Amino acid sequence: MSSFSTVRFPPLPLASDTATNLGVSSAAPHTTVDVPDETLLAKIANGEEEALAHLFRRYARSVYSVGHRVLRDSAEAEDFVQEVFLYVHRRTQLFDPSKGSARSWIFQVAYTQAFIRRRSGEVSWC
Repeated sequence: MSSFSTVRFPPLPLASDTATNLGVSSAAPHTTVDVPDETLLAKIANGEEEALAHLFRRYARSVYSVGHRVLRDSAEAEDFVQEVFLYVHRRTQLFDPSKGSARSWIFQVAYTQAFIRRRSGEVSWC
């Protein structure tokens, strides 16, 4: 039996204008506006999956933008968003607050994963 729990992200639409239709509200829910990202990462490490959903709502659009700029493909960028947040969920213990903010760590993960994906040739450049 796998030790990973099932993570359910909001589904991403397949519309051409995905950046504006990510299913992410422009305002974070009232209860999480003041919760720091570092606290949310600590909660994710403790198994609180709702904290991951809050981080997803905060950063999905920005991570999509990173993926779209690097991968140059909307569908790949949509898959990429899911990949990044799955990585964040599984590797939260790698975050070290003494090295920087949670926000910078999430973007470091996003850029690193985007360039790895691009370099590996998973993206078609038609």
